[in-house]
Amino acid sequence: MTSTQLLVIAGHHRSGTTMLASLVNTHPKIAVTLELRQFMSLDRIFPLHMYRLRNPQRHAYVFPSSPTNPQLRWRLHNLYQTLLYAIRVFRGPLSKVQHHDILRSMHAMYPSASYVGDKYPDYIYEMQYLVTIPQMVGLVIYRDPRDVAASTLEAVDRRWKKHQWSHQLNTPAKVARRWMDAMNIASDLADRLYLIRYEDLVANPKAEMARLGEFLRLDPEQFDTSFVFDSSVGSYQQRLTAEQITEVEAIAGPLMSKYGYN
Repeated sequence: MTSTQLLVIAGHHRSGTTMLASLVNTHPKIAVTLELRQFMSLDRIFPLHMYRLRNPQRHAYVFPSSPTNPQLRWRLHNLYQTLLYAIRVFRGPLSKVQHHDILRSMHAMYPSASYVGDKYPDYIYEMQYLVTIPQMVGLVIYRDPRDVAASTLEAVDRRWKKHQWSHQLNTPAKVARRWMDAMNIASDLADRLYLIRYEDLVANPKAEMARLGEFLRLDPEQFDTSFVFDSSVGSYQQRLTAEQITEVEAIAGPLMSKYGYN
């Protein structure tokens, strides 16, 4: 059995999951895919598991860059890596894909990595199950719900409008309730997860990644934090109306106070 462990990154949408994934992927001992969603399709037969993966032809940078083929365009790279993943996870057309199949497949793709896994915000809503998986480490990043609401509403208006699920996040109240759901899960499982506060991470990324490196037992000096900045912290004050801010605070107030968002 390989000593490599599984790693998932989760959190409410627009809470910094992409930034955190980019940070961890700067470490040579970590390889995290970007919303391949393989852990949303556990215990499914192979065809259904593959069907529910993110379409690699439509999205850039699903897989971390490969040092063996740095010149490949992202779509070709994604397709190639998805094919390798499928070949290695396959045990039969009616066999269910389990966590050890994913671990075996990803370890073969990234043999030098001590941690392999995926970043997908909605893993937070599956975390009660994911934390029971052997060799699984869960990282959850959380952020001020007012900034989350401002960023989410803009994304729904500009980029997510065509998605069927966007109606679940198209008002401050809906975002606040969903943030509460995510934070309640994180609170309940706090002793089994590694929680990262977005505002602390962007304010002092080197210190926060040093703590994460200690937790993962990896050399923290090998994280590159040079691209992290904190200009979006508190920007909800310019992006939301007073009524929208009040709407978020009325719903999320108790947990906001608990996590220092006064």
